[in-house]
Amino acid sequence: MYTTVAYLFLSIILSLVMAIVISRLLYPWPWKKSSASTPVAWILFCFRVLALTLLFLLLFNPGIRQLKIESQKPILAILKDNSQSMRYLNDSARLQRVDSLWEIGRRTLSGHYDIKSYTFAQDIKQGKHWDFSGKGTDLGYALQQINQSINEPIAATLLITDGNYNQGENPVFVSQNLPFPIYAIGVGDSLARSEVYLHQIYHNPVAYLNERTPVEVDLRSGGVNIDTVIELSIQKNNQVLSTKKLTFKKGHKRQKVNLYFTPKNTGLQQYKIKLGQQNYRTLYMSVKKQRQKVLLLYHAVHPDIGVIRKALENSNRFEPVLKQASQFNGNLTDYNMVLLHQVPSGNFSEDRWFAEVVEKKIPYWLILGPQSDFSTFNQGQNALDITGFNGDFEEASARYNKAFSWFRVEPLLQRNIAFLPPLNVAFGDYRLNRGVELFMQNLHGVETERPAWIFTDQPYRFSVLAGTGLWKWSMYLYRQTASHQSLEDLVYKTVKFLSLNEPRKRLIINHENFYNASQPIDIEATWYNENYEPDNSLPGHIEITDSANNRFRYTFIPKEKRFEARPGVLPPGTYQFEAVIESEKRTYSDTGSFVVGQNNIERSSMTLNSQLLKNMAGSQRYFDHNDIETLTAILLNEKQAPQIRKTEIRITDLIEQNILLWIIVLLMVSEWIIRKFKGRI
Repeated sequence: MYTTVAYLFLSIILSLVMAIVISRLLYPWPWKKSSASTPVAWILFCFRVLALTLLFLLLFNPGIRQLKIESQKPILAILKDNSQSMRYLNDSARLQRVDSLWEIGRRTLSGHYDIKSYTFAQDIKQGKHWDFSGKGTDLGYALQQINQSINEPIAATLLITDGNYNQGENPVFVSQNLPFPIYAIGVGDSLARSEVYLHQIYHNPVAYLNERTPVEVDLRSGGVNIDTVIELSIQKNNQVLSTKKLTFKKGHKRQKVNLYFTPKNTGLQQYKIKLGQQNYRTLYMSVKKQRQKVLLLYHAVHPDIGVIRKALENSNRFEPVLKQASQFNGNLTDYNMVLLHQVPSGNFSEDRWFAEVVEKKIPYWLILGPQSDFSTFNQGQNALDITGFNGDFEEASARYNKAFSWFRVEPLLQRNIAFLPPLNVAFGDYRLNRGVELFMQNLHGVETERPAWIFTDQPYRFSVLAGTGLWKWSMYLYRQTASHQSLEDLVYKTVKFLSLNEPRKRLIINHENFYNASQPIDIEATWYNENYEPDNSLPGHIEITDSANNRFRYTFIPKEKRFEARPGVLPPGTYQFEAVIESEKRTYSDTGSFVVGQNNIERSSMTLNSQLLKNMAGSQRYFDHNDIETLTAILLNEKQAPQIRKTEIRITDLIEQNILLWIIVLLMVSEWIIRKFKGRI
């Protein structure tokens, strides 16, 4: 038990008194001896009293308060780009110069900073090994990992990179939320190649049979000296499907061209975009028979409708048709799915459409709002009841349900869901009768079990979103990531799940149709037991077969009520797979295919992206690779590198002080030796 200063003082007094009493009982007082031995006797008496005092003090074991102050160097995190583009865009002599100059600077800075070195490409690794083997660049992820993995305050982070990222979040937006400054060393030429080359190809992943399909080609050049005539073409199996001749004007550095072709075969198709004879890029499209129609019925114009419509149009799989519910007079069976926005509303001309989708078991997605008629809603379906509603609405943020397994929500959206603007939901009592929550409600920061977004598929599929506000989510995500992709993906998967409207298979495999050659392959499987609950207790595996009939088997690993297999990075080619889950009664299987493309995304950008680095770090903190000495001098500035003083107060037991035991032993041994040689004193 740790004690106060008063207890420590009391322990010393008691120990001293007890030591004097015991010493008096063991030996007579020193002044009763002859005068010749009196000084030695006093010394031995003091030895005995001091030894016993320390011994009793150790038995009382009072606490000792220790104050420890130490200075800690501020942390300087170094991030070195280890992707292939560094090797492609920079000659070896330049990279060796950058490495040697920085090594000199690092040794100089090590006296002022605690330097932590990392390399990054698609992921991040600690260490200084620089081999330029990364097949992708996720700069935003590297910065986030630095911020999360280093527990001590970071004085600054230094980037050594060409500034070309091709995966993950926009690093400019990531850098704005970091608690430390960024310094950047740009490596590479800011002058582009003089010839015209293919920079990027933009296309929809899904196309439709016999339907005119666009492909946008982004051409780049450092500036040709004369007007240059070039020919672009789309080819399949060396057959030209579309071609276009155009002139790249003198001095121009960028030009976008639209090509169109008409797919003639269904399934996953491979096409080549060729510029001349040698410069080409490969693209893959999943060609389907026809586009599915989705009816968007709304009570009144609302920004949520615009978000959903845009997401469906960008998916290129669905054709959204917008109609005001009171004016619609079509046939609901002509559509694969119906969205009902604040319908039913209490207006018979609108509510009849809700009654019809329920009666005819047409898949639907219903969004509740201030204009919704909750009485009709409760009577028309039996998945979710909202009772006690008196017309009031409140704000509720969303919380992701990790047990949801009917489709996969993008990790980016999962990470941001807690920060999204709240939905406008009805104030009342919620009861989920059947189905699964995708999101639950948080009210004023308190987690509740009230559903915010539910899905059900028995006896047919439908979904209910308990509030409006998707347009706010869209704006927030764009500000954070410069993209609407994660929310559009959620809308697309929602409509895709509902529009299938088929009996659920017991084993469902989630995978992409196309992977880049640098992209690690991650395949998820969900198996449902007889109660249609996700269950990962059974053994299973997936067998992948390449075009040469080589087979690779991977065991499924249970994860959050799902299974997961990670084959990793596979060589370019076409692959077939069969997934198997084995129970005592039967074996469940599912098959599919995917393609690993040949495109090297690290060759897409052929110049130093100094502007992006300046946007991240600021113009004052951006340096050319020849200015490493200048950067080193700035980082050595004391104002830039203040010492961190750490104060630690620690209370320890007195018995932990080993030196006291040695003092006691020394005193007793000394007394014994003197008495041995002096005789009885």
